[in-house]
Amino acid sequence: MKRGLSLPELLVCSGLLLLLMGLLLSFLYPSFRMTSRAAARMEMQQRAQVALDQMVIDLERSGPTSVSFWPSTQANDTVGVSLQRLETFAPSGAPVWESAYIVYHWNPATGRLIREQWPPALPSITPAPESWRPNRLERPQFLELARQPNGSEKCLADGVAVFEPRSSPRGLRLVLERNVAGGRRERFEVERRLSLRND
Repeated sequence: MKRGLSLPELLVCSGLLLLLMGLLLSFLYPSFRMTSRAAARMEMQQRAQVALDQMVIDLERSGPTSVSFWPSTQANDTVGVSLQRLETFAPSGAPVWESAYIVYHWNPATGRLIREQWPPALPSITPAPESWRPNRLERPQFLELARQPNGSEKCLADGVAVFEPRSSPRGLRLVLERNVAGGRRERFEVERRLSLRND
């Protein structure tokens, strides 16, 4: 005759099963957290790399006389780079500059790194770009362009904790931060040196 489990046997069996599941989860939980952290780091690395690649492409098509670096001068200050790219060379060998400004700006309050192109609709304080010579923007002109959206905004990265453009030695530093599982903050930093045309 077949007999089932008694209540004490069932309780002991359930207890052992719970104990084994607890041990298994204690080994698996750290690996889940590490996977989450690795995925966050990989995403931040890709975002930073794409942002820096876009900036380097634009900067390498510029010359030293057409680029302005705007590091932070005070807390919560807008930081960025403004430039006018070289379009081609005339038959005479003279450079021909694009009739547009490109502005990269980061505001610590938003944590977003933005790329904009002007025109359209330049503010009145900003001189129109000329094709026969490059224009360097002054800080008030850069700030005016950074504050006025024009429809060409492209967010290159969010979660930016530091954006540091340097004119000497020329380079860019980008730090991204993100919250990950377990309430921890993951941080990724990348730095790139620059060389401009005829530098």
